[in-house]
Amino acid sequence: MAGHSQFANIKHKKEARDKKRAVLFQKFSKEISILARINPNLNQNPNLRMVVEKARANNMPKDNIERALTRHQDSKTSYETIYYEGYGKGGTNFIVKTLTDNKNRTAANIRSYFSKKEGKLATPGSVTFQFINGAFFVISKEDLPEDTLLVLSEKLKIEELIEEEEMYIIITNEQDFNFNNEIFKKIILRISLKSELDDIQKSVSNYLI
Repeated sequence: MAGHSQFANIKHKKEARDKKRAVLFQKFSKEISILARINPNLNQNPNLRMVVEKARANNMPKDNIERALTRHQDSKTSYETIYYEGYGKGGTNFIVKTLTDNKNRTAANIRSYFSKKEGKLATPGSVTFQFINGAFFVISKEDLPEDTLLVLSEKLKIEELIEEEEMYIIITNEQDFNFNNEIFKKIILRISLKSELDDIQKSVSNYLI
């Protein structure tokens, strides 16, 4: 009986895990399909690329991702991007970016949500001046030494660099996200590989940024 009970527990956990994964994959599929309607090119659509990378990181099957990327071709639904501004509790301000096929329904839903959270919608332009429209990279100093960052600064497209005790906060234009992200991923990977191989005193590479 004990063995049967243990098997049942394992089966139950697996079913719960599979159900959670299915819900997550469905969410990714919907987001990818909607964003692909704007522009299916991953190099030209940073939002789409980010969702696809998250889907891959969560082991979403490649075929599922490909189907989601091409599903927009069979759809006649038209989506538009609408921004809403609002006030929250404690003096907090919000900008909400939406992608909708029914702006009246979306406006009503956003207004209702703010109301439930004791906030309210604001008129356009009321809070946008308090925000920076950009991409933020938060990188540990262990992953990116100062001397490496100084060399990279000549290649990167950076708007502002903020140095904290244990990390760097790097602000760039949204349009430059993919360009900078590829550089950071490659250079941090190289640093990580070198640090893991303690026996190597010196190494060379044919990769130049």
